Amino acid sequence: MKKRVLFVAIWITGITGVVRAQPKDSLAALARFVHAFDLIRHPPMNIRMTINHTSDIQFLSGDAFYLEASVHLRKNSSYARFGEVEQLANDSAAIFVSDSLEQIILLSNQDRSLNGRLMGMFGMGGNDSSVRMLNTLYRAEGSGSTVKLQSRSFLSGTDIIKESAQLDLDPKTELPVQLLVFRRTIVLVDSAQMEELRQQHIPAERFVQRGQWLYLVKETQTRFAYLHIDQEDKPLPVTFANRVEKDGEGQWKPVKAYEAYRLIDRIN
Repeated sequence: MKKRVLFVAIWITGITGVVRAQPKDSLAALARFVHAFDLIRHPPMNIRMTINHTSDIQFLSGDAFYLEASVHLRKNSSYARFGEVEQLANDSAAIFVSDSLEQIILLSNQDRSLNGRLMGMFGMGGNDSSVRMLNTLYRAEGSGSTVKLQSRSFLSGTDIIKESAQLDLDPKTELPVQLLVFRRTIVLVDSAQMEELRQQHIPAERFVQRGQWLYLVKETQTRFAYLHIDQEDKPLPVTFANRVEKDGEGQWKPVKAYEAYRLIDRIN
């Protein structure tokens, strides 16, 4: 099942340039937001969490889903599972396993496209972001153990903010407890959908008229609940040898327990 989850930039590399020109309270809240996720990206790290994605208006099957997920980071390797999809990675290669598709993808670890999407699924972002870049996208404010971010961008032709986020922290450890991400988009609606929406008593301000076309402002919410975080340096729950092996000619193939799975080798 295809899943759409908002990518949230959360890595810290420095506070310079444009950041200095921003209000100190906003800057402090932004740095705190980033620091919380910086704490959980260094191995060894084990994270267990849930991801709940919903939409106030559901037109597509992917508008709502719930996942149980886990991440295990070690110095030279990692294992992660979200729903029915697994990722294993080491210094040279990565494996993606989909149980629903009965498919294994083997690729060079230099290919970051899938890896980046995976980390986005966990609300953990990528490695190329910084406080400076994040500050150009969001305003931040903090109160107690909560940090809120608000997008600097608006939906085209409206005064509606595109994105916002709220991070709840453990007051003792400053580790993330829950991250809520809200995203608003404009969706073209046809006559059938319009009638359905009218029956749902959708407020008039949620509609945007552009010429002969009518659009709806749709909001999605993704809730990342961090149920458990620890730094135990124990063996990964799954390794490469549990999923793939080489045959007599040196070609990768699924192990016996996964022999029904299709292997896509992007390394050779």
